[in-house]
Amino acid sequence: MTRAGDGNQPFLAGSAEFVEFYRRTCPRVLDSARRMSGHDHYLAEEVTQQAFFEIYRCWTVRQVRPEESNRRYVVRIMANKLADHYRHAGRLAPWENDAAPAWVDPEPDEPTAEYHMLRQLIDEQPPRRRAVIVLYFLEDFDYDEIARTLEMKASTVRTHVQRARAALLPYAEQLRRAMEEGRS
Repeated sequence: MTRAGDGNQPFLAGSAEFVEFYRRTCPRVLDSARRMSGHDHYLAEEVTQQAFFEIYRCWTVRQVRPEESNRRYVVRIMANKLADHYRHAGRLAPWENDAAPAWVDPEPDEPTAEYHMLRQLIDEQPPRRRAVIVLYFLEDFDYDEIARTLEMKASTVRTHVQRARAALLPYAEQLRRAMEEGRS
């Protein structure tokens, strides 16, 4: 029996299912990549593309798994690719990228000052803490999944989550009050 991509079958064998998986899951994965990269749009697109390529290479085996399992797998690959990028580049924070294309962030119809403060606070976090925030609060990964994905101890993940909560809580409370008052 031969596998897709081994030279005996066309590389795109079974691609219809993968294309549908990609269409349904790519926007959310890309959104997470943008948040983890501090809205470095080019880097986010690059690591997302690499992650989907990696799952495509093993799609014949993975396609029988539930879509959510495969999406989470892609998010883990993407997070690892992003960590590899920062490790390879030897930098602690992403470059400022003024030339990045405008990206429409899902936000309230009329964002409030509190919303912008909250988003800015997340964006200003160091890359590893930002990755923990995205994986924990937005992707619903548990401590152990994040620890495996980012290659850190679960206790370090808990510390990042606690520090993020402490930093974000005042702003989240202001945002909640503003939304209740109908300002957003």
